Amino acid sequence: MPHVDRILPGKDTLRLLLTTDNHVGYNELDPIVGDDSWKTFEEIMLLAKDRDVDMVLQSGDLFHVNKPTKKSMYHVMRILRSNCYGEKPIEFELLSDPSLCLDNRGFNYPNYEDPNINVSVPFFAISGNHDDATGDDNLSPLDVLSVSGLMNYFGRVVDNDNINVKPLLFQKGRTKLALYGMSNIRDERMFKTFRDGRVTFSTPGIQTDSWFNLMCVHQNHVQHGARTAYLPENFLPTFLDLVVWGHEHDCIPYPVPNPETGFDTLQPGSSVATSLSNGETLEKNVFILNIKGKDYSLEKIPLKTVRPFVMKDISLTQLGLNPNSRNKKEVLDFMIDEINGLIEEAQKSWLDKQAENSSSVDDSEVDTPLPLVRLRVEYSGGFEVENPRRFSNRFVGKVANVNDIVIFHRKKEHTTGATRTKPNLKNGEEHLELDELNISKLVDTFVDDNQLNLLNKKDVGSVVKAFVEKDDKAALKTFIDEELSKDLKLLMGLSHGEHIEDESISQKKSFNKILKDIKKEKSQALMSKICTDSIKHIPESLPERPAFLRSITGPDRDSEDAQPKLTNRKISPSVTKKRVSKPSIQSIVSSESEILSEELDDFIDDDIDEDMDINSNSESDIDDFIDVPPPKKTRQTRAKAKTAPIAKPRATPKPKTKPKPKPKPKPKTAKPKETGETLGSLIGNLSRR
Repeated sequence: MPHVDRILPGKDTLRLLLTTDNHVGYNELDPIVGDDSWKTFEEIMLLAKDRDVDMVLQSGDLFHVNKPTKKSMYHVMRILRSNCYGEKPIEFELLSDPSLCLDNRGFNYPNYEDPNINVSVPFFAISGNHDDATGDDNLSPLDVLSVSGLMNYFGRVVDNDNINVKPLLFQKGRTKLALYGMSNIRDERMFKTFRDGRVTFSTPGIQTDSWFNLMCVHQNHVQHGARTAYLPENFLPTFLDLVVWGHEHDCIPYPVPNPETGFDTLQPGSSVATSLSNGETLEKNVFILNIKGKDYSLEKIPLKTVRPFVMKDISLTQLGLNPNSRNKKEVLDFMIDEINGLIEEAQKSWLDKQAENSSSVDDSEVDTPLPLVRLRVEYSGGFEVENPRRFSNRFVGKVANVNDIVIFHRKKEHTTGATRTKPNLKNGEEHLELDELNISKLVDTFVDDNQLNLLNKKDVGSVVKAFVEKDDKAALKTFIDEELSKDLKLLMGLSHGEHIEDESISQKKSFNKILKDIKKEKSQALMSKICTDSIKHIPESLPERPAFLRSITGPDRDSEDAQPKLTNRKISPSVTKKRVSKPSIQSIVSSESEILSEELDDFIDDDIDEDMDINSNSESDIDDFIDVPPPKKTRQTRAKAKTAPIAKPRATPKPKTKPKPKPKPKPKTAKPKETGETLGSLIGNLSRR
């Protein structure tokens, strides 16, 4: 797989044009830069046609969004049809089964084998993180282009947790090419899948050493944020010869060997600037890959239609001016001169590029496009600066980004842990770039503050990002339905004692814990509700409390209310002569606890071993307040506590008539309160007042 300087075209040479991250449709509503993306893509396809390549290989993010507008789709379809169709014969053949790699819902073969169309330059592409597949049918805009016969969408990942990468096998003369593709997956999940060994690569079954193994990926090449948010090169198999790496926008115009894995890596970079950062200031290129046997060569082709972009960093403290208001005009004049210098530099670089490269587009376009200019100004020390937008509006008609030419920032102060507080902002002068605002960070911050038991935290962030940034209205519903379906299936398996796979043991334990926590919370809420109903009408004034407590324990023996009219019941002498003591609050609480336990038995499963008794710490204080000795806790005492105390009858009852039993009072429905106190402790606290 050695890289050589040059390989001449011939019957044994496969020629591929390599491009990535075209982002057609980026900022297309802008009146100045709205057409930049599709114009550059058209230049790339004209190069493929003029340079007589065998195929075009695109490594992701052909579109800027996964729901491109009609304008974006129209231009891409027009460009592909104009440059990929023709009478030129295909000089290579496909040796493998295309249905294993091309899943086009009924068209499981490359478009150049379709007898109804005549393709001269086949276009092969994988999907990136911007134009990935979403929705109920898991469709990408590349599926639309593929089913229309304009391109070949390969490298689709069906199962993110078990990935099997299969190659397309081509042969031209004596040169054999095994083309692997893997569309974008969320970097953290990709890292975990590779780390767990659940990614497999199929290889040709014959003459394995004679194949040139080429792979396209679209992942973070280096670690940008999280520790696992990238794809390390050493995760990829060592039998590969060259890896074309998409997603990274800065162009590295030469192959980088990896001594650990033995393959080379090429990072073509994007064809349009989607952010005003240092990586986008590098020259934009496409490459022609020539393969002959196991050798390959690269030909770099700079793009002419790319809008010029220059960027510079300055510090006002290096000007030798005192940071006060009297120098504000001098600072302003200095920055204006810097911007004018950057504009001239951008125009000169664009004209030089037009003169150096051969023409492949319309030469009538001689007007220099308005450049993208970014000036980063560090103004620490107390300098007074102008509003960024007001300053940028001075250059309307001279630059393309008229609203954000200049960015003011202060040098970060080194603080200790004790003094680290909020950032030092002064009158809102600190300016935050819009590119730094990321919906994923906001979602992750919100999810971290809220414990999620049934939904995966990382998946929630990616789904919300798809809903917001990609306008996938069905993303949330689909995700929640799938997750609840999995949880329900697991719950049914647990309830029926079905066999659970080894990898689901931890999931089973966590799910059991979740169920117990839910039941515990509901039981506590029910207990709080009953206790709240019982003490809802406790009077606050001290003189009224004895009457209230008597209403709970029963009336006095000599009171008028204690003489019910029991005219229909015969009372035996032994009963009428016996002195009946009043039941204590302790017996009432114990009785309510017994009733509550019966109600909770129907609500809570037998597998939750929780103590549901209501214990009172203030029962003795309440009994002293009422001056009634507490009875023993026996089943007979509890039974007596459930009925009203018996008093002397006023008149002789009728012998043959029985009184109707009074229905048990139902507890009133009230809103549960978040309280851990019991009925006895609450009444005890009131008594101590």
